[in-house]
Amino acid sequence: MAGAWGVCFALALQNLVWGLSQPFTGALADRFGAARIIVVGGLLYALGLLFMSLSTSVLGMTVSAGLLIGLGLSGTTFSVILGAVGRAVAPEKRSMAMGIVSAAGSFGQFAMLPGTLGLLEWLGWAAALMAMAAIATIIIPLGAMLRDKPSAKTASDLSLKDALNEAAGQKAFGYSV
Repeated sequence: MAGAWGVCFALALQNLVWGLSQPFTGALADRFGAARIIVVGGLLYALGLLFMSLSTSVLGMTVSAGLLIGLGLSGTTFSVILGAVGRAVAPEKRSMAMGIVSAAGSFGQFAMLPGTLGLLEWLGWAAALMAMAAIATIIIPLGAMLRDKPSAKTASDLSLKDALNEAAGQKAFGYSV
């Protein structure tokens, strides 16, 4: 197993990868449909958990927990899901639908904590990660069942570069970075 600093580095990298890749996974979901991105994200997330359970070095922990799980999270979390909900729901019901989905996702994160702690106590960390990888594979068929259509391109659509430049030009953007 990687030392404590290796785990800390991998988890810090995971958060950076997750955050920095969010605009790209959101844009890919808009272009190709959320279902494809969720399936790929679920696969990366499950593989990251599996490889993390097998990691014996800092490099293994960095690739599994840092890179694979970071990218997997980016493809399976709110930026992709809320975009799909926004496209699927009529504008007058969109706020309520997004609120419900956000609340359900937050509750899911909360509800997983006791189960994860139970797995860690019962199985130990390596076997618990393998069990969580098996559980995470549920994301793949659920994502594949999503009937999300890519957004139709309109004349007012911004390219990713233009959208990032516009965001960087906003006064509030500097406070969040």
